[in-house]
Amino acid sequence: IFNSICHLSKNELSFASISWKKSLNKNGLLIFDIFNKNRLLKDICSYEFIQRAIEKNNRKIIAFNRVKYNKKDKILKSNLKIYMQMHLEKPILKRILIEQRIYSVKEVTKILEKEGFIIQEIIEPKGDKFNKEKSLFALFIVKPS
Repeated sequence: IFNSICHLSKNELSFASISWKKSLNKNGLLIFDIFNKNRLLKDICSYEFIQRAIEKNNRKIIAFNRVKYNKKDKILKSNLKIYMQMHLEKPILKRILIEQRIYSVKEVTKILEKEGFIIQEIIEPKGDKFNKEKSLFALFIVKPS
């Protein structure tokens, strides 16, 4: 499950983990990733930046992003401005606001263990060892106890 819990509050995450546990068989595994809060918050910039620029089949797309983190609510807001243009037509602007809760590995581990999961491993999505300060994502591999 890719980046799938960022819309859940702590209570909702606890409730969801109970449901996941009921759905898994005895030897089943739950695999999902989260942003690494330590690294992510260290790298947030205060200015708008180009997130992506693509040109393919006479279609151009440029996405600008401005990210803000609300420490009190633990919400990361991405304000995206996406310009799309076909050939030499007038560009179309689309604005998207994405709000995500950002959890630390420690917070997620605590919730999962409380709900009866055993943490098998926490790694980077490509399989490398997770580094609290350098890894952008943490991939959890857990099973019911």
